[in-house]
Amino acid sequence: MCMFTRHYRSLILRKRTPEPGPPGGAPESAVENRAAALALAARPSSEASESATRVAAAALSSASVAAAATSPPTMRSLLVLLASAAALQPPQRQRTRCASVVRAAAEPISGPGIAPPRNVKGGDLQCCCAEVRDTGIGTGFYRDGHCSTGADDAGRHTVCIEATAEFLTFSAAVGNDLSTPMPEYMFPGLQPGDKWCLCAQRWEQARVADSAPRVHLRATHENTLEHCDLADLEAFAVDLEECKEDDARVDDLRAQMMKTAGLA
Repeated sequence: MCMFTRHYRSLILRKRTPEPGPPGGAPESAVENRAAALALAARPSSEASESATRVAAAALSSASVAAAATSPPTMRSLLVLLASAAALQPPQRQRTRCASVVRAAAEPISGPGIAPPRNVKGGDLQCCCAEVRDTGIGTGFYRDGHCSTGADDAGRHTVCIEATAEFLTFSAAVGNDLSTPMPEYMFPGLQPGDKWCLCAQRWEQARVADSAPRVHLRATHENTLEHCDLADLEAFAVDLEECKEDDARVDDLRAQMMKTAGLA
């Protein structure tokens, strides 16, 4: 698991008693309890997002009922109906290969010691995978769904990959089993097609062995370039055409600015 196991082991060992499980049923073991607690601490979970939606709906419902008290009978009935509909409204989700991704949760971690969220093309770091196959687990060293990195991430989990059967077989053969779930480390186990933040040196190792997985450049952190060449990453890029379009828009904008300033 590269270097993140040490980081999560230190967090887990600080908790000596089981944490309460999520609504709808408690986990069956203390390890699962701790993993659930770490998941909530590491990133906004789908359960937390749904709770926030319910709170917002309740607030809307209360406001509607208050308005209904001073409204004509017809309007009062309409407001009550709207309040009921809001209370039953599910959170907005986007279906992807990474399962149900709550849009509001797709923000990279920030804070002291965290590297700026920029990708290898110089743009904003995009989400790699906020939730893998409905496991409740997001990718990244910080489990924020992004390939964020910082002082704690000695292994540089910065390359957003799309796993293949060939790569997973190769990785297991060199001692880095990425297919077996490890819930105590909030690792869901990867399947072909899953997106995950891989250690930059592990990706380079696989590239040299002709077993490298595809890469999402816009979700790959710029610190990857400390270990990998941009040209090599581009050769395996899933989103290379999109990146070229981004570059073209930036070039056009630069040209327009130069022309406006009278420098063209």
